[in-house]
Parts: sequence; C-alpha cells; structure tokens
Amino acid sequence: MDHHIECLSELCRICGKKFKRNARQIPCIGLQYELKGLFGIDVSKDSFQVHPRAICIKCCLTARHFKERTAAGKDYHSTTTVFSWRVHEDKGCRVCTSHQQQQKGGRPPKKNATSTKSQLVDPPVSPSLPTDDDDDNENDDVDNDKVEEQRHDHQQQQQLQLQQEQQQQQEQYKIHINEVSSENFVPQGESMPPISSFIRPLAPLKLDFFQCVVCQNIVNKAVELICQHLVCGQCFLDYMMQCTSKLQCPFGNCAQAIQGLHDVRPISQIALANLQSLRVKCNTPGCRTTVQLVDPPG
Repeated sequence: MDHHIECLSELCRICGKKFKRNARQIPCIGLQYELKGLFGIDVSKDSFQVHPRAICIKCCLTARHFKERTAAGKDYHSTTTVFSWRVHEDKGCRVCTSHQQQQKGGRPPKKNATSTKSQLVDPPVSPSLPTDDDDDNENDDVDNDKVEEQRHDHQQQQQLQLQQEQQQQQEQYKIHINEVSSENFVPQGESMPPISSFIRPLAPLKLDFFQCVVCQNIVNKAVELICQHLVCGQCFLDYMMQCTSKLQCPFGNCAQAIQGLHDVRPISQIALANLQSLRVKCNTPGCRTTVQLVDPPG
C-alpha cells in the first residue's frame, strides 16, 4: 500500500501521466471549482489512498483556460480524458501497472547472440525422479508464504496506525482552528459573496491580501499561517484531510512547512479591522448600493 501511495504522488490527478523530473506539481484543492466545472470531478471528496493530490502543468493550463473562457461568457471543452482511479489491489493494480509502464524508457536491451546460440545447441534435459532437495524447496516455499503473509499483516497494521494518527491530528487542528479563527461573516447556511462583488479597498490595501489561498474567495472564519498567508478555517481543514505527505502551506508558490498548532494562529487585529471594513456591492442589476461586510457597532 505504501508503494501505491508513492505511485499516486508521482501521477497527475486528471490525465494520470507521470510527472517529469523536477516538474512543478499544482495542488488540486486550489483549482477545485475549475476541475469540477470542466471535468465534472469533485476533488474535495478524493481519498488520499485512491486519488493523487496534484495535477500537471498541462492540465493546470487547461483549467485556467476554462476559467478565463467562462468568465468571458464563452464555451470551452477539453479533449483530455480523465484517468479512472481505483482502489489498490494486491494483484494487477491498474495504477501501479500504469506507473511502472511510464517509468520504463529507452531502447530495449540487445539480445546476446552467443548465449542464444548456446541455448539452441544445448541438449534437452531428461526428467529426473524427485529427490530430498525437492522436499526442501517445498518447505522453503511454505516458509516464504508465511513471511509474505506476516509482512502483509505488518503493513496493514502500520497503515491503520497511520490513519489513526492522522485522524487524531485532524481533530486537534479542528479544535485549535475553532478557537483561533476570526468571526463568521456570513449567516449559517449561506456562502461568502464572490470576490467580484467586493469593492477594491483604498491603497495600500489590496483585495488579494484577504483572498483565501484555497477557495480563492474572501476569507471567512480566517486563520493566518506562519508564512502570513490567510486561509478559511474550513478550507484549511479540507486541505489537510487530502494532504498525504508533510503538511505545508496550500499556496502554490509557497512551500512553508506547518509543523504544529503554533504555526496556525489568529489574524492580527489590524488585518481583522480592515477585513471587516470591506464593502460589498448589491447583486441586483442596476443597483449601486454598497454595504459593509460587518456592520459597525451601534
């Protein structure tokens, strides 16, 4: 199973092709809306034991083209075929086989003419009667089967222990984020208005500063990572559940490792005040009314 997860880390979530050496890998969670609209897949429901967590540059550009075309009101269709991911099987795993086939390259080895010729002229071996050596070989096969079974059981125990540790870590982060995250700006059951509805703040503030690095919208119940990137509390929990390797900042160009709860902290009071003062346009056509994201006290 460990080998299967290692294979998933080297394959693209969309096309299933192996990443080239030193090629950039783009996290799926940052393009979940584009991937759902273009390919009809919901990466937020992916399992780290079945699906890769990144896509290649080519599929990323395809998703970006889809976003730009749809924003301009134009249709866009991709010719890329989405790879069908399945649960790992001990024999004949489709994912492991595909990874192995893509790993092989170059010319096939040349046949040794001398050894081939010698094989042709060797006389056939006559069948022999069973000996004590054959019994020893059968006992060795039985011992090997027992060793293989024990190794398989040990791997399953390690995998179960790893899952329990990950679940425990997720619960700790969930409790911590609920304690340190900022207030909820939208009523229960509603979603944050799209970023296009917000009015650009006065300089030197930028609207991008308040944009979640995962959902690409204005942060809600936000937390600040050690690298000073803002992210929605729920978005960070969803990203952490899909993370199969070491936990790090979900921003594409940032590789800052998240080593513990102390690396996830509340946003500063100045940033919170500026966030609360953002103004939102009314979504009714022809209406120019703007309202503040959070009503001032009194």
